[in-house]
Amino acid sequence: MRKCDLTIGVTAHNEGILAHKTMLSIFEAAKLLDRHKITYEILVHIDKGDKLTKDNFKVYNNSHLRIIEGDFSDLGLSRNHLASMAKGKYLAFLDADDLVSSNWYYDAYRKLIKSKKPILVHPAYNLTFGRGITNQVLWYVHGTHSYTTDAFLSVGVNCWTSCVMGTTSTFLDHPYPATAHGYGNEDWFFNTEALSYGILHLTVPNAVHFYRQRPNSLLSQSNTQNLAQGYSHLLDIHTFRKLKSDNIKMSKIRPDLVSDATDAIPPEPKEPTTPIEPDLPPPRRSLLYRVARHAYHIIFPPKALEPAVEEDAPEPETPPPRPGDLVPPAVLNEWRKISKIETSLYPTEGSLFNLTEYHADTQIEQGLAYHQLIQPIDGQLPYYIFIVPWVSVGGADKLLINYLKAIEQIHPDRKVAVITTVPNDNKWQAKLPKNSYHIDFGNITKEILDFPRLDRIFTRLIVQLQAKNIHIINSEFAYQWASVHQTLIKDNYTLDVSIFGRVPIPETGNRAYHDYADPDIIAIYPLIHNIYTDNQNTVKERVIQHNFSPHKFVVEYQPAENNLLAITPIYNKYNSAPLKILWASRVESTKNPELLIAIAKKLDPAEYTIDVYGTFCNGYSAEDFDNIPALHYCGAFKSIDELPIDKYDSFLYTSRSDGLPNILLEMAARGIPIIASDAGGVGDFIKPNQTGLLIKEQNNPEPYLDALQYASSHPSEMTKLAKGARTLCEKRHSFEAYLQSMRRHFKE
Repeated sequence: MRKCDLTIGVTAHNEGILAHKTMLSIFEAAKLLDRHKITYEILVHIDKGDKLTKDNFKVYNNSHLRIIEGDFSDLGLSRNHLASMAKGKYLAFLDADDLVSSNWYYDAYRKLIKSKKPILVHPAYNLTFGRGITNQVLWYVHGTHSYTTDAFLSVGVNCWTSCVMGTTSTFLDHPYPATAHGYGNEDWFFNTEALSYGILHLTVPNAVHFYRQRPNSLLSQSNTQNLAQGYSHLLDIHTFRKLKSDNIKMSKIRPDLVSDATDAIPPEPKEPTTPIEPDLPPPRRSLLYRVARHAYHIIFPPKALEPAVEEDAPEPETPPPRPGDLVPPAVLNEWRKISKIETSLYPTEGSLFNLTEYHADTQIEQGLAYHQLIQPIDGQLPYYIFIVPWVSVGGADKLLINYLKAIEQIHPDRKVAVITTVPNDNKWQAKLPKNSYHIDFGNITKEILDFPRLDRIFTRLIVQLQAKNIHIINSEFAYQWASVHQTLIKDNYTLDVSIFGRVPIPETGNRAYHDYADPDIIAIYPLIHNIYTDNQNTVKERVIQHNFSPHKFVVEYQPAENNLLAITPIYNKYNSAPLKILWASRVESTKNPELLIAIAKKLDPAEYTIDVYGTFCNGYSAEDFDNIPALHYCGAFKSIDELPIDKYDSFLYTSRSDGLPNILLEMAARGIPIIASDAGGVGDFIKPNQTGLLIKEQNNPEPYLDALQYASSHPSEMTKLAKGARTLCEKRHSFEAYLQSMRRHFKE
């Protein structure tokens, strides 16, 4: 049974004597409650407070004041405890380092009691201040427009401040969450949960919440320690994706304050200008006309000349009003009054000149992006999330597709989300299995350039997907996101990554290498459950270089496509010159076309010819292969099936860095002998005297020339190597073998 009309709940922690200013502002605002006979209590909860803070609250001799203590170390739980102890029918929260305007409690209470249904009310203005803040921010607090608008805005911003008043039962029915396990912003969660139950957020005109920013407050910690906002029923994927973005209603605020997400306001059309006529000579006048005009001026002398009026002179442009010019007089009055308590808050001419204005409506593009991202999810939510830069053409993309196919076989009832993080045409999107949702984060958010906004959208997506397994493959954005949200991942997700060979950096002359292990994996190493790779060499290198534990690695040899092993191998018995050699790959720095050219220049075209197939990248062109008699560029290709494989005697591979290239499996399946550089994981498949010729000196053309000469003079030995490669491919790289290995790691 409630014993008063209103409980003013104050959450305290380690504010020290700053809490005195908070209490003075409450006492001042409570005078209107006294005047209008509104009964109230001031209930302070000191949550694991320090001695100075506790001592501060002992000085007050106020019959309305009640102090309780707790040991939550959590703002959300502190507020919940206050609600459970409140004696008022209505409850208003305030943190013990903030202040409120003198009209807040009375005007908010009046608005609440007039409502026939549950509502929450907030001050219409939030003024941010604090030591070290040069520009104060006047936040025009968002009043409910519509359910749809508020839901879209809530994706990217907390539309309402923590200074709130409602019925005590509302706070008991919709408790604040604990800020633990990487989750935070307890007031955002409360605000969105209330809205999801139809409880509207309204504002009190001319009321001000003076919000102090302090680096060591619980609220500041929960808002700045890279915390994620927890799962929200308001933003539930199946509910939110059905909302119509054309139902959004924007605030009537200045157009120049609305973000680019809203329709641009076209400039006013200019008045058409009168065409300028060409200069003409003055008209010739008759003698009679000149005499008559002279007589007229004698009789009627002209008046003194008046300055000419420039009718077409443009009016000076009126500069847009500064935020300080738009502050309502009633708000300025409250601002001046609070300065008697907090002297740093007087609205001086300088502070008004530098005032920054903020509207929640400027964040609408984040909600629009989230709405578009979740459209593909039209059924069961995913169990696994794979985060990749794109789904295009390459070895990592094939590895992703193999993962998805295996999961489809192992868990046919589960869905997988594939999130691509880089703007790309995603050529292989159609190859994703039916168990997959493709979420095109890179393209949908490409106009949003700052990481904090991208982070909020991405985190919202991950949290709402509710999957517990995340797997990163070569996505720099995903690694950056993971390093920001380490507590969130550690407490809520199983994180796996996949890495392959290192990639040389062309601008260093290929002397330095890019490696996702350093710094990306190093930054989040304790979070990682398994590091997947497709070869043993990657394990060996990372253990030596970074001291990674070998027990974290899982080597999954990738399968050759099933139709490959159904192909009858060629096993050519070549005896006639020239030896016909195939080189097929992307023509880029990592594939070392410079070495290929150096080899070809030393070959006698009567004895050896090399045909090159591939797409040019990074500035390479067909001209690089001109005027080399033994070398012929034959064009690009999309699939090995397009190449005339049966006419070649050997396959030459000159890569600088790699995992275990899929193209070697494709050549082995067709029975083509292989000569390859010992780069990355190539040595896992090309084994000397067993499956091919492996070149240890990767940048020296001489060993390649020796290998080609051996191939030309030992055709039967090359056939044995080709058969050995085919046998290894069938035994270790069949999809059945891959699936059996994957079952051990994806059984849960």
